[in-house]
Amino acid sequence: MSREPIVAGVTSTDADQFRLSGAWNFRDLAGLRTADGRTVRPGIVFRSSQLAELDDDGQAALLQLGITDVFDLRGDAEARHGGRDNLPDGVRLHVAPFHERRLDDATAPHETRLDSPGGGREYLSRAYAEFPLLAGAHAAIADIFDTVADTDNRVLIHCAAGKDRAGWVAATLLRAIGVTEDDIVADYLRSNDAIGTLRSRMSAQYGQAVNLSDDLLGVDEEYYRVAMDAVEHHYGSFEDYLGSLGLDSGAVGRLRGRLLD
Repeated sequence: MSREPIVAGVTSTDADQFRLSGAWNFRDLAGLRTADGRTVRPGIVFRSSQLAELDDDGQAALLQLGITDVFDLRGDAEARHGGRDNLPDGVRLHVAPFHERRLDDATAPHETRLDSPGGGREYLSRAYAEFPLLAGAHAAIADIFDTVADTDNRVLIHCAAGKDRAGWVAATLLRAIGVTEDDIVADYLRSNDAIGTLRSRMSAQYGQAVNLSDDLLGVDEEYYRVAMDAVEHHYGSFEDYLGSLGLDSGAVGRLRGRLLD
């Protein structure tokens, strides 16, 4: 029998996701457990929505948390459309687009169905099946792993809503260091706490109610499983997938040493 995931006890969901004023879907990956009983250290890896509307209080919170590096997984046109990150001085921005899209493609995955609100589950399942194959994702994950492993860095990872691309990066990192499947999935599913916020923000942005399903605005364990199935199908194993990113056992060992108590 699997243990009850610890995630709910690490931080309060509603209060924590708005810790950075002007952003949402924020959390620290702290407290997640490995199969051998270790836990992820607090204050090293965070994830959130985009940071374009980070206000003075949000910037102050970012600095208070000691975050040194922010990875933006959006493409250039998408960042121009949604707004570039508003970071305080001293925080390094890494632009690490997941997709090699057309230069004029300004849509996040959850926005591409605005004209056709049906089929959100099928659409996101296809998107997740591609995540392990994207050259941009490979480069982003390798860079994030290397940055996190440096003992002086504290890293925040985000995309647009902080749920799909950021969710895959977080899941990949957590699985690499041996966090249990229960806790990986539980952290991943916490993005569903932000469905209402995302819907409200999109409605305000487009000046009308957004007719998109929770399947598209949220996440589902099925999406994560689709991506992991793609890893097994195309690479043979998760370890071989990491190897294709240039992450050998030594790199993973350094990451475990940095992240685990």
